[in-house]
Order: sequence, then structure tokens, then C-alpha cells
Amino acid sequence: GASRARNEGINTRQLHVQLSGVDAFVPGPRGAVYPRLWPDGTSVSADAAGRWVEALDADGVPIARLPVQRGAVQGQVPPQTQSLRAVGVGRTPSEPAPVNALVVEASDRADVITRISVPGQGPISATLFWQGSAYPHVPSTPLEALPPGTGEAILYAGPGHELLPLDLTIEAGQEQTLTAAMPWAVTPALLADLDVLMTPDRTDRRAMATALVETAAQGVRFAVMVADDEIALGRPSLSAPWIVAEAGSRSRGAGTPSAWPWSPNIEKPAHGAVDWAGRSADDLQAVMSGRGTRITVVTPDWVALADDPLTWVPRPDLLRVAGLDDLDTAAALYDAQQVLPLVGPLTWVEDIDLNAFSSVDVEAMMLSGRTTATNGPRPILHLGEAGPGALVMDLPDPLVFDVRVEAPTWIPLTTAALIGPGGELLQTWSLEETGDAVRLETQATVSGSPGWVMLACWGESDAPPWLLSPAWAMTTPIWLGD
Repeated sequence: GASRARNEGINTRQLHVQLSGVDAFVPGPRGAVYPRLWPDGTSVSADAAGRWVEALDADGVPIARLPVQRGAVQGQVPPQTQSLRAVGVGRTPSEPAPVNALVVEASDRADVITRISVPGQGPISATLFWQGSAYPHVPSTPLEALPPGTGEAILYAGPGHELLPLDLTIEAGQEQTLTAAMPWAVTPALLADLDVLMTPDRTDRRAMATALVETAAQGVRFAVMVADDEIALGRPSLSAPWIVAEAGSRSRGAGTPSAWPWSPNIEKPAHGAVDWAGRSADDLQAVMSGRGTRITVVTPDWVALADDPLTWVPRPDLLRVAGLDDLDTAAALYDAQQVLPLVGPLTWVEDIDLNAFSSVDVEAMMLSGRTTATNGPRPILHLGEAGPGALVMDLPDPLVFDVRVEAPTWIPLTTAALIGPGGELLQTWSLEETGDAVRLETQATVSGSPGWVMLACWGESDAPPWLLSPAWAMTTPIWLGD
């Protein structure tokens, strides 16, 4: 591929590797590399279970491994190998076996049939935390291999649900059924993640199927798969009833805009992603939009680099905020009557039938502003029947907003605020831990016509491993007046 690229004058990327204390570096397939590294090595041929067979030295330290294929392992291991053991996902390592063993026994495991559902909705995806490891579960793959033991497990289904502790006894070699009900802790809505990294990103090499399962198991129902300066390699047709996905791209150029849907082209450099070198912020976003055929997401950094919003052609579709520090940028745009709906690390999307929806349904609601940018909490704001993204022309005086803040009890929250033009806090509330997912339910009265109003909430502490930074959320505004 590199040779063809050079012949055609295509720019190629170089891989730089820095090594220290290494006697030899031999890149290539395992079957070719091992004999070159250890010409005096030991040949191994045995029936085996698990995913890999590891070669152990005299101290029991792994020094090489061979893949298990169709129930057998074959290949060459270093001459200092003293024993072999089988390892695999959901297994404890097997007892070491002699190098000349004809069979490497399977390590202990238990097959657990997992059925997790929301009452009245049906099966859902979730992650089972057991013995320090996370096991993603989706309804179409209910069989999981777990290491045996007795203790507490925790089911996590995203920020829409409470954590569910479970006292488990997993017996080796037994098939067991785990059934759990996880009702909604918040008012049901679709949870979206518009920045799921996957191959060929420089930092994430997951295949689309793996990325989809792990993302769905965090409560996400709509995902945009991206790679920096590349097109996410995968087919959105891999989507399943438990998640809908689109392939996109994210640029490392001015302001890191992203866009979807985007089909990779294997005949082009970076599979058809935009070459951002030398492009201005405005030009980069315009080219990524595909002449308005793609949905584009920009950041506050992009806004700072771009020209006057009145000159944006085409105009970006969504503004991705990373926290309350980005409120000033959003407020300045809204004061200038630039209507960019908010999205975040996660995004709550309203008015979606969770039992029957497509990408078109989700995208339509996002573009109409029925969104809340968040890393977990769910603030809900209404003026009569109007919610985020709505334009209310016939204004009562005073304005009476229905205010509600929801979050499962494992998310720490301290404050909620009604926010208006200039980022002004029109009204604030202190949120106390009450053991209830509904942290606030009240009405707020605002005089006059402020132009736009949003609801935000935040906390001051995290809750690892479920929440790795303080909680926050802010709705797209309700627009008021002309």
C-alpha cells in the first residue's frame, strides 16, 4: 500500500517507535516472527481451550503467547519456556501444563445467561461489573463467560438508571441465569453519543461491532462512530435493535469539527476524510459538511477561530459543549440569534419512540433543538407545552416555567439554575441528596421577554467509575418572542 501510494504521489504517514533495552525488534506475523526470534525454540501442538495459550518461564512469567484456533494451539515458543497455560475472556488462567502436553485444560468459567429488562419496555443493554472487570451485555448476545466466585456484582445501564447491586455465586462449569429488572430512574429519553472513537483512530483500534456493544452497554441508543482525520471504518448496518449508529469523521484541524454520515472510500487517502492542512475554521467546516449533505458539529474552539457567525455558509448544525465553562460561548451565539442546538459528551434527545426509531428520527429531533447536553443528569424545562428548541411567540406575562431536575442517586448534584441572555442566572436552587432521582420539581416566574431561557444543573464531585468528572447538564434554550 505504501509503495503504491508513493508511486501515485499520495502523502503517506510514518510510524515512529522508540524502544529501549530491546535486543531485537522483528515486525511481522506471529508465525513468521517467533521462529526468527527463537530458532532453537520449542514446538507446541496441543488441544486447548480459551483464547490464548501463554508460554511461561521458570518464574511463571508470560514471555510469549499463541492463539487458540478451532480448539487447538500450534506454533513455536521460546527455548526458556517451562510451562503453558490457557487464558481467555471471562476465565481465570488455567493451571500450568508441561510444554510437551497434548492438552492444555480449559480454565474455570461459568456460562451465565443474562436477561436485563425495563418493565414495560423490554430487554435493554447494560454492563455487569464483577471481580474488577466489566462485562458488556446486549440483548442479542445474552451468553457471557464469567470467572467463578461469590461476591457482589453491580449492573450499570447508564445515567438513566440506578445502579443495581447483586449478590452472586458463580459456580465453575455451570450454566446459570441472571434476570434483573432496571426501571427508569429519570423520565425516559434517548441517550446519544456523537463521539465514539473506533478504528482507524490513532488512539482506539476497536472494530465497529466491539465499539457498538461497549457503547450500548452504557445506555446509549444512538451513536456516531468517528476517527480523527479518518472515516470510521465499519458499516452502520451493524446497528441492531439495541443501538443505531452512523459512521462519521472528526478533524484535528481548526476547532476539531466533526460530521456524519460519511462513507469510507478505500481508494482515497485517509479513506476520504478532509485534508485540513492550511484550511481556515470556516473552510474546514464547509468542506466537512459535504455542501450541506452532512450534519456538522462544531466546538467553542471552532467558534473562536471562525469568522463572524453571519458569514457562516453553510452554517454548522450543532454546538458540542464540554461543560459549563462553555456557557459563555453558547450564550454569545444565542444573544446574536444563532440557533445552534446543544450536544455534549452525552446528549439526551426528546420525543423519540424508544421502541421504534431510526437515525432520521434522532437527527430530526437534534436539529430541532430537542436536546440536553450532559455527562449524566437530566434537567427538564417547559413553558406550557413548549420545551427546548421551541419558539414561543404568544408570551404570557409573567412567564411561568416548569422546572425539573432528574438524575439517579449515584450522581452527585448541588445546584440548578435558570439561565438567560448573557449567561445571566435568572434563578438558582440548591439541590440536596434526598435518596430520590427527582432532585427538583418547581416553577420559576420570569418577567418580561428575555429572548431565550435554558435550564442547567451541576455538581462538585465525581462518582467513579460511573462518573469520572463532576456532573453537569444544560438544555438547548426555549426561544421567546419574535
